[in-house]
Amino acid sequence: MRTPTGTSRPKPWSRSRSRSIGAVTALALALAVACGGAAAPTATARPAPALSVETQAGVRQLQLEARDGQATATPTRPAPTAVASVAASRGKIIYAKPVDMGRATSAAAGGAGGPDTPFASSINAGLTNKGLDGQLVPWLASSWAYSSSDAVLDITLRKGAVFQDGSPITVDDVLYSLNIWLNPITPGVLKPNLPVMPSAIEKTGPDTFRVAFPRPDPFFLTATFNTLSSAGEGWYIYPRAAVERMGIDAFNKAPVASGPYKLVKRIPGDSVLLEAHEQFFNGPPPVKTIEVRIAPEDSTRVAMFQTGEADIVESVAPQYLPNLERLAGAKIFSTRTGQEVVINIQTAVDKIPGTDRPNPFKDVRVRQAVSYAVDKKAIVERIAGRAGAPVKGPYSTYHLGAVPDKITDYDYNPEKAKQLLKDANFPMDYQFPVYAYVASAPAPQAVEAFANYLQAVGLKAQYRLVEVSALIGLWRAKEAFPMSFVRSWNIYPDPSRHFVSYMKSDGGTSFYADPVLDQIWADAFKIADPTKQAQAYEKFFTYIHEQAYVVDLYAIVDNHGIGPKVDWRYPPGLPNSFNLITWR
Repeated sequence: MRTPTGTSRPKPWSRSRSRSIGAVTALALALAVACGGAAAPTATARPAPALSVETQAGVRQLQLEARDGQATATPTRPAPTAVASVAASRGKIIYAKPVDMGRATSAAAGGAGGPDTPFASSINAGLTNKGLDGQLVPWLASSWAYSSSDAVLDITLRKGAVFQDGSPITVDDVLYSLNIWLNPITPGVLKPNLPVMPSAIEKTGPDTFRVAFPRPDPFFLTATFNTLSSAGEGWYIYPRAAVERMGIDAFNKAPVASGPYKLVKRIPGDSVLLEAHEQFFNGPPPVKTIEVRIAPEDSTRVAMFQTGEADIVESVAPQYLPNLERLAGAKIFSTRTGQEVVINIQTAVDKIPGTDRPNPFKDVRVRQAVSYAVDKKAIVERIAGRAGAPVKGPYSTYHLGAVPDKITDYDYNPEKAKQLLKDANFPMDYQFPVYAYVASAPAPQAVEAFANYLQAVGLKAQYRLVEVSALIGLWRAKEAFPMSFVRSWNIYPDPSRHFVSYMKSDGGTSFYADPVLDQIWADAFKIADPTKQAQAYEKFFTYIHEQAYVVDLYAIVDNHGIGPKVDWRYPPGLPNSFNLITWR
């Protein structure tokens, strides 16, 4: 699978477009959440124009109202100690963020449709957390262990941890919060859509409890991590006495939680004020006060950072990075979000929609031809830029089971692509769409380049930019034929969460109907032990690659501006863990 020397490469990014690139870029800037911002469609990023003092002042007026990781066996690494990392929290910083939070609470708020990750993971503390390497570590739990073929999970609660009102965190509070999550008490709120519901939950000692399952559940322990759960909802631990004394409505407005920061004030669409929990079990966070200001426009956040108004600016578009790097004492923190720009090829339908012609993309040779036709390296370098990173295989090493060293990637080889299409007797007269939506700013240009590469080998691909809600409807109706971009693999290290939605035969938006792939997933899903589960997902990774079901164009990289007063490093994924912001 080597590219022949001397092969010329088309340059789809230089093609004249009938649509306005400016309009697409403006829409991308407005909708980009945490996916790297906008990238110029060439290799050289353009610096942002200099802002006048008047302009800088004007943009400060913010708009108003705007892993599933695998479960683990008994942890081998030590739990965090209760020794304070600093004598006390001090000082205040301003954090500029592009989107508003969802809600601060989860279990008390009623379960499904959980809170916005960055805020929730700082206000709340789960039983588990992620280390800087992205692996699950003890948090409010000091240890856990599986037994009975991984169908029983015993958890030991940390001693001495307290809620933000100073009351002790007990097993009774944990079980109360877990019960609210599984059986919401807020009218109209649905139960979480867990793949395996616990069959029994019981207190086994002053600091211990047990959760039993009808079959092994590799996701439940990660659902106790202080972010979103495997089903898209988080559950957190709240003091039963406070919830019952205040009532659900009052508690949701002023939650008493267990995390490193207290929610002091929130103005929807404008700002959030957080204060340090000085009695936090892992020590008081270094920064006492964090004011989060919501600023959807990239130019607004950049201006706030340039003038020193903001100490941290989230999700900086690549074209602004050179300007920020020239600021004295400032630096850029770049990290993968865990999301990727992936093309899914539709094989779940037997016929081309609206015709009696067989679906030519069910032939693996056609799908392999698609992979050989695309120069992913050029797309990363010339379109994604600093908002992307190359990926070898169907998904990146951020996700469980990725073994790029064990596969031979589909190199850019248009002649090989043409031969495979000829061998498969592909109907070269067939015109078909390639769907995209604005999920991260470079994504539309990347997908358009992908379609242009297919045209270069004789495929009559037509790039189509679609509003995301309309495209989801096409996915569900199996009408996004024959291929579509998906901001893929989500933020979870466990790739099966994406699989359930987009690849499992009975998935609501699935592109595939492959019993072999279904069985590989089912076998891996039964395993809770992390080592064995990783081995099972290696089969998942290699099979998807061999069948050429997806073309992973690039991994999305987020770039944040960090000012001269502070430093910040957090685990892979979306921005979170405000307690890891430190003073320089």
